[in-house]
Amino acid sequence: MQKPRPRWQSWIDDYVRFMETDRGLSASAQSHYGHFAERYLAWQFRRRPVDWRRVRPQDIWRYVRRRRWPGRRAQGLNSELSALRQFLRFVHLRGGSTVALAEAVPAVCGGPRSLVRPALSAEHRRQLLACFDRHRPEGARDYAMARCMTDLGLRCIEVARLGLHDLDWPRQLLSVPPAKNGRGRLLPMPPLVATALRRYVAVRPPTDSPCLFVDQCHAPGRPLSPAAIRAAMDKAYQRCGFSWHGTHRLRRGFATRLYASGANLKEIADLLGHRFVTTTERYAQVDPDGLVALLRPWPL
Repeated sequence: MQKPRPRWQSWIDDYVRFMETDRGLSASAQSHYGHFAERYLAWQFRRRPVDWRRVRPQDIWRYVRRRRWPGRRAQGLNSELSALRQFLRFVHLRGGSTVALAEAVPAVCGGPRSLVRPALSAEHRRQLLACFDRHRPEGARDYAMARCMTDLGLRCIEVARLGLHDLDWPRQLLSVPPAKNGRGRLLPMPPLVATALRRYVAVRPPTDSPCLFVDQCHAPGRPLSPAAIRAAMDKAYQRCGFSWHGTHRLRRGFATRLYASGANLKEIADLLGHRFVTTTERYAQVDPDGLVALLRPWPL
C-alpha cells in the first residue's frame, strides 16, 4: 500500500522546481538541499497541515539543538544548517514566513579558525604541476584538468561539464558552462593551458560523449564526474606529499595570485564567475608574508 503524501510535500516540489528553474542548480545539488528541507519539515509539522504563522525562531533553535548531538563535527552541521537557511529564504520569498526564520538559523562554531584561508603557494603549485606523467594518456588528462583549475580558477564541477565544443581554438578562448550559483563565462586560454588541452585531446579515447574529460582506463570514454576529478587531484597531492583534499585550494590560489598581482575584486569576480564581489572578498584574504613569491602577472 502506497504511503500518503506528507502535507508539506508541495513545498518540497515547489522548492526543487525553484532550484532547477530559477537557480540552475544541478540534480545533485537539488537532492542535497531538498533532503535537508524534507528532514526539517517532517520534524516541524509531522502530519499536521503546514502553517508557517505558528513557527517561531525558538522552533528553529530547538531543531538545531536536536541536530547537534555529541561528537558531531561542526562542518557537517553547518552544511545542514546552511541548507535549512536557504530553504527558509525560499519560504520567505514565497510569502510563507517572515525573514526572521531564516535569520534565526545559527552557524555553529567549530573552534578557532585563521582569518587567512590556505591557498596554493607558488612552490606548491610548481610541485603539483610537475608530478603528472604527461607521457601517459591519463597523466596528460589530469595535467590538463589541473591547469584549468590552477591557471583559470575553474571549479571542479565546471571542469566536469566542459565539452569539446567549448574549446575555441582559432580565438584561443574557453567557454565555461554555468555551475552552482555562478555564471557561464568566456575565458582566454593562456599558452600553457592551450598546450595542455591540445596534448590531452590528441590522446582522448574515441567516444560519443561531448564531455571534454573522460575516463581513460576503466571505462574509456565515460565522462568524468566531479568526484572522479577530485580523486585524481587527491592522488596528485599524495605524490607530492601534501596532506590536502579537494580542489578548492587550487581555485583560491588562482584568485590569490591575481589579487597579489594588482587585479581588483571585480576583475577577479568576473574571472571566477562570482555573481557578487562579496563572495570574492573571502578569496582575497591572503597572507602578506607569501605575497612576494606570488607577484607574477596573469596569464601564466
